[in-house]
Amino acid sequence: MLQTLLAPLQPKPAGVPVAPLAYRPSHLTHVEQVYDNGRVDVAVVIYWPAIDGLEGGSLDNYRVQVQAGHRPWLDLTPPNLGSELGPNYWSGQLQTIAPGTALTFRYRPGSGVWKPLVPMTSLDRVYSTLYVPNPQYTWKNSPPRFDQGRVLLETTLEGLLAGYGRGVLAPRSREEMFQDSIVQQIAKTDIPGQLSEWAIDLVMAPLASSMADRACLNYKFNYLTYDVADVDWQLGTSQDLMRLVDIFYEQGITLVPDLIFVHQVSQPFDGSLDQVNRPHSNQPLYVDTQARQFRDYGTWMFKLEDPEVRRQLVEKMVAFVTQYHYKLIRLDYLDGLILQYSDRSVNYGAIFLQELRTALKLADPHLRILGETFEAHNHWVIKNCVDIFYSPFGFSVLDELYSFPWRRYRPLFPDLNRILPDLNYIIHWKRPNALYAQLHDETCADEHISSGRPHTPWAYGFNPAELAKRQGEALVQMGQWQTCDLLDYVRRMVRVTEALTLFSCNLLYMYVPAVDALTLGSSLEQDHWKVQWQGVTPEQLITWKATGLREADIAFYHGQHRADMIALRRLFRRYTVVDPDTQRPLTEVRVCHSDGENAVLGLWRSSAMAPESSLLVLFNLGNHGFHRDRNVYECPVPKGCVGTWEVMFDGDWIAPEWRLDPKAPEPLGYPPGTILRSGPGVFLHQIPVLSLNLGARSLLVLKYHREGSRF
Repeated sequence: MLQTLLAPLQPKPAGVPVAPLAYRPSHLTHVEQVYDNGRVDVAVVIYWPAIDGLEGGSLDNYRVQVQAGHRPWLDLTPPNLGSELGPNYWSGQLQTIAPGTALTFRYRPGSGVWKPLVPMTSLDRVYSTLYVPNPQYTWKNSPPRFDQGRVLLETTLEGLLAGYGRGVLAPRSREEMFQDSIVQQIAKTDIPGQLSEWAIDLVMAPLASSMADRACLNYKFNYLTYDVADVDWQLGTSQDLMRLVDIFYEQGITLVPDLIFVHQVSQPFDGSLDQVNRPHSNQPLYVDTQARQFRDYGTWMFKLEDPEVRRQLVEKMVAFVTQYHYKLIRLDYLDGLILQYSDRSVNYGAIFLQELRTALKLADPHLRILGETFEAHNHWVIKNCVDIFYSPFGFSVLDELYSFPWRRYRPLFPDLNRILPDLNYIIHWKRPNALYAQLHDETCADEHISSGRPHTPWAYGFNPAELAKRQGEALVQMGQWQTCDLLDYVRRMVRVTEALTLFSCNLLYMYVPAVDALTLGSSLEQDHWKVQWQGVTPEQLITWKATGLREADIAFYHGQHRADMIALRRLFRRYTVVDPDTQRPLTEVRVCHSDGENAVLGLWRSSAMAPESSLLVLFNLGNHGFHRDRNVYECPVPKGCVGTWEVMFDGDWIAPEWRLDPKAPEPLGYPPGTILRSGPGVFLHQIPVLSLNLGARSLLVLKYHREGSRF
């Protein structure tokens, strides 16, 4: 890649023009024409309003220039009041340029010295240097059609690669990534196929140029971007990414870019947008000097009251989305965008969002916008802009399930009265939503985000398994649990918490890799940014061996947990009905059973469009198990559902291939496919019930069969 980008390039005959690009931003430097020999014409457009304040004076001393590779500097045409671009844009043409050619910009304000300029464009870039992309790519696969519930994994592309194949392909340095980019390496692996096997439909990752060293990731820097929507050079070129998106489509997976445009890093290099000033007032051209609600770490926010800045941002993002055939994008931190102008007479953040949505939907009516919003989620502009709302599954639900035992009335049983209000609120929310049990922010031990849970600071900064482990250790100290059973306790708690979130969804479930891997600690610790594809890490072995477990036991619990989570996601996808044209959820979810004494909760998932897809999901969140040798659990069936039920999943069932001792007695759980029938109960003899074996901190997924239906 380094040689491609930096080698001197000599002009050649143009060749024959081919079909124009699908979208060409008129107010950004972009590829204007493509030829069959691969060369392109570039339309150069630079926003620098030197004409402001001249009052009829001369532009003779003001200049903007571009240099292509080793060609001479080219003066751009000064703006004029009659230009189609408007009075503040400099323009020019570069003809028959080879992809990979470096473009350098500079400007001179009056009689001053030349200053570097790195404008907003639709080109490739490596820090302060812009490169002509290769826009020619023949797409082989169409985006998947979604007519069922979807599962989204939030991760990073470098995290996927670094953990794959014991890290053999992981980049060791930025220099290595110049030679063989992350995206190129992923394309050589079976990572997309493995993700498909994990029952994943969407992979959401930050792609934009950032200050992160992607060979040694730190979340804080991954979100400090210096371009709104592009491909970080460490990931690869635009051509590399188009190929990877296509490969994902082949596996039925959609790559979702996490667009981070609310907090740009300050002064990353000479000529960055936050260093460009208006020539006469010397005021920042792109920076909102009065902005509030900054995200973190010395960033700046765009001056959205300037309509030209808004126009360029919109064109930049539309060009990015259309180039890569994205069908779902995530807009990061919309609260900051709205709150940026909340104390001013006009909310230009809201105006920008309206303009952005209009342009995106015009370019692709099928595009869906996933919005991160909390404080401002009821703002009318956000409600009209966002197609799918991205939010954690009620804080009280997660806090109660993982709460320390001394915070509960009964240490071994969560209080359903604390869980049900948030649960009912979220499942009856009328907007399409994407549910998370725990956001990536919540798993990072970082003070600037801990305000999200001011009353439960203990719940911030830890992965789900760590929260469950701390809860279990407290029970051990209280004499309520055995140390040797701690890992089984952890995997059951993580499974039941994530499954409650999963089956409360009617559209989109989101999770992080730490869920399947039972990753301990914080996401910022050690190598936790790497996806753990299989097995057990040395850190986990040390931790769990100290509880008295053998390595075989530790491997069993981790392997069983991962297999369970994949099986549950597959059931969710298969039995969650979605209108493929509108992506409107067609599965209704409601609480059909609540037993506060035993902390048992039932969800009924039904669809009028597909009654054969109805599921009853029963969660035992407490410590009492109900089995044949004790009392079975009597669960009233949903109204009108008397008859035959099929067991789709039982958290106490262990498949033969996972059992440590093949000669051990059969597990207490039901094998998949077991047929049960409802009837009168012993304790509830006046209503039809299912008499069930139900393990502690476990769950059952049951499918109802109407009379006369085939199995």
